[in-house]
Amino acid sequence: MFRGKIPLCPRRIRAPNTTAPGQNTSVPTTAAPATNTTIPPTLGPTACSGQPNNFTFTASAATINAGQSVTLNWGAVNNASIAVLNGGAFNNQGVGAPGSISTKPNATTTYALTATCNNGGGTRTNSVTVTVNASAAPTISGCAGPGNFTFTTSAGTITAGQSVTLSWSAIPSADQVKLFSGTPNGETVNTPGSRTVSPGTTTTYELSALCTLTGVSKTAQVTVTVTGGQPACSGTPGNFSFNGSSGNVTDAQGLTITSGQSVTLKWSAITNASEVRLTGGGINEVVSVPGSRVVSPTSNTTYDLDAKCNTSGDAVHGSVSVTVTGPAPACSGTPTLSTFTASATTITAGQSVTLSWGAATNADQVILDGGAFNSQNVTAPGSASVSPNTTTTYILLAVCNATGITSVGKSITINVNP
Repeated sequence: MFRGKIPLCPRRIRAPNTTAPGQNTSVPTTAAPATNTTIPPTLGPTACSGQPNNFTFTASAATINAGQSVTLNWGAVNNASIAVLNGGAFNNQGVGAPGSISTKPNATTTYALTATCNNGGGTRTNSVTVTVNASAAPTISGCAGPGNFTFTTSAGTITAGQSVTLSWSAIPSADQVKLFSGTPNGETVNTPGSRTVSPGTTTTYELSALCTLTGVSKTAQVTVTVTGGQPACSGTPGNFSFNGSSGNVTDAQGLTITSGQSVTLKWSAITNASEVRLTGGGINEVVSVPGSRVVSPTSNTTYDLDAKCNTSGDAVHGSVSVTVTGPAPACSGTPTLSTFTASATTITAGQSVTLSWGAATNADQVILDGGAFNSQNVTAPGSASVSPNTTTTYILLAVCNATGITSVGKSITINVNP
């Protein structure tokens, strides 16, 4: 916005009247300037000569953030005919002196104010640079998308009855990792981690990493080839033992653990079987016999071991039930957010706006991020009054720590005018 006085000054010079009395003759005027040329105002009728005197030219701030405004100020300019401003949005823009003008550069910009004395052609230029910091992307709690990771096997080929170790590295920017071996739901695992398996047949294992906030996933696979296999069979498989143990307690039917503890499932050799499959708690895979598996259920779970002979279809079944005690988790599965609104989405700098959010279901933590909030825990439903100085995006997330799943975030952008 321009402030300051621009003295009026004629831009045409009228020639002396040499026309005889009574004669009506017009004096020609100068041609109109081209439409893309700015004609600067004069600084006044005071005569000048030589170079203009020195003058002040400053900015209200040397460094600003993208989206903020800055005011350019200049003092009186003596011994000059005109002054023009260049830089950023200004292209030979004539100005009066003293004066000021507000601008909003979107990148670091140097502004120059040039004073000229038309009588002698002397000029003087002062300049000022305004550094603009790029807007920082809003910090999103949780993840953006899984980074690179490794998933390997200690052996690509084994003989039936042998074991192999699957290993995987830490996975950055992922909040859910599952191991699949024939089940559509998979088994949730920690990272980095490993798992010893004894596949009875050639099996492909898949490790899938997911950022539930963005829906971005990344997978890796390894295949373990099993040679030999179960011998030919007919009729019904032989009897076998299948039990679970935790600490010093072993039970063939079931046992009770405290949330966070592990159970070792063990099974004996099984005769006259072409396939033995372990299921339950996200596990669904063919296993070798005898064998074992360590599990850490977070809720009451029944594990089943089924042996069958393909030629007859007969099967023998065993199961172990694990009861999990302790404080019930506040949530399970995927959390959801109901609403996230703002009393206004556009304000003027210095004004306030109220952010409001509804209840969060299936969550034990709600996080508000953006502006003055840095992954701050909040209660839901709730609200907060904010006064951002620049355009700001606020993000609300719901988290179920029992499952490690974060909701798809809801966001609101508040536009701030200077």
